[in-house]
Amino acid sequence: ESLSNARNKMKQRVIAIASGFIIVFIVAIILLVRLSFQHTPLRTENRDLFLGYSRSQQLEEKSVMPCDDYYTHVCGTFEKQRLPKDRSSWSFVFDGVKERIADQMRSKLLHSQSELGTLFRTCADDASISEAGSLPVQPLLRDAEKIKTDQDMVQVTVTLHAINIKAWFEWVVAPEPGGPIRVIYLQQGGLTLPHPSYYLDRDKRGIRAAYLRHIKAAMRLADPRLDAEAAAPEVVAVEKALAEMHVTAGEERRAR
Repeated sequence: ESLSNARNKMKQRVIAIASGFIIVFIVAIILLVRLSFQHTPLRTENRDLFLGYSRSQQLEEKSVMPCDDYYTHVCGTFEKQRLPKDRSSWSFVFDGVKERIADQMRSKLLHSQSELGTLFRTCADDASISEAGSLPVQPLLRDAEKIKTDQDMVQVTVTLHAINIKAWFEWVVAPEPGGPIRVIYLQQGGLTLPHPSYYLDRDKRGIRAAYLRHIKAAMRLADPRLDAEAAAPEVVAVEKALAEMHVTAGEERRAR
């Protein structure tokens, strides 16, 4: 009987930790989605030059003859520009084109009456997002808090996957090797850090410490009532347990 009670307590503890992990997972996904829609306009003294709106001739250093120093002749004026304060380097071709496209898309989406414009403004409206707080995701958080049994866990996992939050495992539809049929592939998941080694290797301890601080911050954002100091290490423990069960990439590819 004592063994049965111990098992029940352990099961309840695992479920409680898992529900906390799901809460953090939801918050992390929301933060990532929000950041993916944000774009801070480039701040620099000569914005048009950096974004590639200027003609290529405006990049040239006319005082240097091309036969003496072709590179300086072509790029000399651009090289004299001060880098944007948030950048350590800048490529006129790659960074400039990327920023210019983002600049143009932002301008159009902010005024578009289409569904895409509405979605963009919803995600880019920092004031409204901050005011709403965690209210939009409270139904998901309440579902996670109600997890008591294995079946509850399965139901919450199904709900999350239905809205493309891939908790515990991932799936993808892709062609079957060597054939025209498209099949569903199930992949091991549940880890936030890039690879199982980040949870297990001694030389990754600094990364794990930083990740623990990140989880605490996410928990406080999700619900100030949570005891983040106590709960966050348990979330890391769950992910570490999952990492220990992960097979290698080769084993996963061969799995059927």
